[in-house]
Amino acid sequence: MFKKLILSIVLFLSVASVLNADVLSCDSEFVLGQDTYTYTGINMVNSSGAYSPRGACIDSMNNRAFMADTGNHRILVWNDLNGLTSGKGADAVLGQPDFGSTAANFGGRGAKTLDTPQGITVDASGNLWVADYWNNRVLRFNAPFSNYQSATLVLGQAGFSTGGPALTQAGFENPADVAFDPNGNLLVADSNNGRVLRFSSPFSSNMDADLVLGSTDYIVN
Repeated sequence: MFKKLILSIVLFLSVASVLNADVLSCDSEFVLGQDTYTYTGINMVNSSGAYSPRGACIDSMNNRAFMADTGNHRILVWNDLNGLTSGKGADAVLGQPDFGSTAANFGGRGAKTLDTPQGITVDASGNLWVADYWNNRVLRFNAPFSNYQSATLVLGQAGFSTGGPALTQAGFENPADVAFDPNGNLLVADSNNGRVLRFSSPFSSNMDADLVLGSTDYIVN
């Protein structure tokens, strides 16, 4: 458990520093997004590079690590948490058809695409939840993961092809982070609406939140 905790902290600090900002106060064990600690190129468009990553998480139960490669509009997935080394290439990519593509909403907004993903987290089943910032939605990708797979659930939108902001009980404007509470309910940081919304399990697409924090009701920000 202690090793997993240390790995989670190191992974977060290693990949969530934006544009090479130094946020480490001690030596890390490895670096992801760059080949070495001394290379500072903004972007390598391959399975190991990253551009302005804004989120990272681990799934210790299933031995996986994830990075929100925000500037490349994709999520990188590593299937062997214990085998991570500096510059190691990801095993799968979400949001893009391959490791060489970087377009926002590649081919048009849909269940497979992302636009500036930020906060990410995993649920008790190992499924990945993504705050899809400029698409004003949260997506769930079911494990196991493969390149360019489709999300199975969307919050904040009536379907996978829409992406407009909304100040409603079900909508978002630029969701920036996601997390689960101890009861398995999902919390979404709805950044530009100035609030946090809670969605209670069981989940379904376009469901309403059942709690709002930071506002007096669902239509006031």
